[in-house]
Formats: sequence, structure tokens, C-alpha cells
Amino acid sequence: AVDSIQTRPPAGTIYFPNSFTPDGDGINDTFGGEGLLISTYELWVFNRWGQVVFESNDMANRWNGRTPDGEEVPQGIYQYKYIVEGLSMPKRMGFGHITLLR
Repeated sequence: AVDSIQTRPPAGTIYFPNSFTPDGDGINDTFGGEGLLISTYELWVFNRWGQVVFESNDMANRWNGRTPDGEEVPQGIYQYKYIVEGLSMPKRMGFGHITLLR
């Protein structure tokens, strides 16, 4: 007897949480994409006036709730934009918002 099976390689996935608490307790202290099999990753976080408060090209480099100068940003809602590409996942751009809770 002969049998065959067609397999499909896994596809890249990306997920962005909707809130984080940078309070130093080691739980949910940073914000960034969570994903698998991602080859290209770009993330920008904006304040309410459209100024970039964080940007990253590496999923391991996550936002800690501070400006590039090291100052804490106020609690609130921040917008983000991302561009990702991965295995069996074409390049895509998306937008969202993140709630920073202190």
C-alpha cells in the first residue's frame, strides 16, 4: 500500500497586547509584538500629538514606557504602527493602540 500526505510549513504569526504596566514587578512590564517565524519587524509608538516615543527593528527590543531620553511617559493610550513579514506571511502594515497603566 502507498499513501501520501501534503504538508504545509508553519506560517509566521504576530500579536500585540492591548495594555502593559511598566511598574518594575517583572510582569507585563514592556510592550512589543509577540510572534513566531518573523523575519522583518518594525514598530513605532506615538503619543497623542503624533510624536514618536519609541521605535524598534528588533522584537527583543521592547518599549518600557519611557521616552528615548529616559523620561517616564504619562499613563494613557498610545498609538502604534507596525510592519512585519515572516515565513509564509507576506509583508503587512497595521495600526493599533496600547494602554499604558501605572
